[in-house]
Amino acid sequence: MALLELALQGLAVFGFILFFVLWLMHLMSIIYVRLHLHKKRSEVKQPFVQLAGVSLLKPLKGVDPNLISNLETFFTLDYPKVTLTAPHAPDKPSLPS
Repeated sequence: MALLELALQGLAVFGFILFFVLWLMHLMSIIYVRLHLHKKRSEVKQPFVQLAGVSLLKPLKGVDPNLISNLETFFTLDYPKVTLTAPHAPDKPSLPS
């Protein structure tokens, strides 16, 4: 009986040590991420000259009840070089009748 109690106590101590080590590794990883991987965003925006141009593709197929407001968001972008391409399927209406 003493051997069984000793084995159970050893298993309990092993489980406690394992729990403590895993908790410590978790805490160390959180500290590492905060110190080395977390970078604050710079408050200075990039000048528009350095930004690359983008092309937006907005397919016009099927009825979209919010088409006008959706297209308006593309035209009001605050970006210097934007090309908007809107292919249209003539046999399918884009605006609801």
